[in-house]
Amino acid sequence: MRCSGFNYNSYEQITQYANVNCDNIYNNISLENTNAVPQPPESCFDYKQNADEYGTDDYAYQWGFYGQFRLEVIRHLSLILGGRVSRYYEKLQKISPAPKGEWINQADLRGQLTPYLGTVYQITPNISWYASYASIFTPAVGKQTYGGGGLAPQEGNQVETGFKAEYFRGCLNLSSALFRMESINQSVQDPYHSQFYVTTGPIRRQGWEAQVDGQILPGLDVSIGYTYLDTKVSNAKVNDFGSVFSPHHMFKSWVHYNVQDGFLKGLNVGAGIDANSNLRGSYATTIQGGYMTLDAMAGYRFNRHLRLQLNATNLTNRYYYERASGQWQFNFPAAPRSFMATLRANY
Repeated sequence: MRCSGFNYNSYEQITQYANVNCDNIYNNISLENTNAVPQPPESCFDYKQNADEYGTDDYAYQWGFYGQFRLEVIRHLSLILGGRVSRYYEKLQKISPAPKGEWINQADLRGQLTPYLGTVYQITPNISWYASYASIFTPAVGKQTYGGGGLAPQEGNQVETGFKAEYFRGCLNLSSALFRMESINQSVQDPYHSQFYVTTGPIRRQGWEAQVDGQILPGLDVSIGYTYLDTKVSNAKVNDFGSVFSPHHMFKSWVHYNVQDGFLKGLNVGAGIDANSNLRGSYATTIQGGYMTLDAMAGYRFNRHLRLQLNATNLTNRYYYERASGQWQFNFPAAPRSFMATLRANY
């Protein structure tokens, strides 16, 4: 079996950094009540020309050819070969409030090869083993350093191996995998200059995951998943980075029931939990504690054309941060308890 293709995308971002004329300090502000921070007056900002403050016009494009070839080497053993050859170009120009500058090349990469290699072995009619290797190439489009200039693309490789099993004609599916990813040059926010970026040194992520999905009774579907992830970052200049670390332990479960017959036929309900262990931010003292959220849904299909559904998110109204970064910036609270009703009609 063979497949191939071509894709192209371009990008342009114009950003202006205002001159900041105020230096207000707000004390005794709780992270659990960020709305208490007063909005600074408009006079604090202007876009008058200033050699020290600048905006940018950033333009980039990339295209590539990709393909995949699958071959059955021997009975029950398949080999998958694939890859992508990429072209990437990026240029940057300084604009207002700084004096307009000349276009400066940020990246010009040709013939970048990112290969993929995989194999699948069918151990029994129900159980298969797989292994894969993939290289990583991710340009840092639109992200600049404080000293000026773009960032090097993220590069690395990822290996994974695991088992998949299917029973009862697909009513029960099991999977388990070990994985390890090594990369360099991941772009993260500069902890000393919040509007700019730096690249990490080597990052090693490794762990394992397991998933169980199935229909244990007619109309009753269950999904349970667990992931363990260990992340290590090395850099001679900066010790910690926000947006790099993830919780060590992540657990998700969902139960869904669809009434099969009787006067409640057409009714379906579901509930799920999402639990995560502690998450470290950009600094050793920035910790997002472990948390668990509960979601639920209920729906009713009146006929083959009309369906009503109600979704509830974070039912316990758990306060937590979707992202924990620094001591005073880039800490984003998650959404509180919320509800959404949807009525769909298809004809």
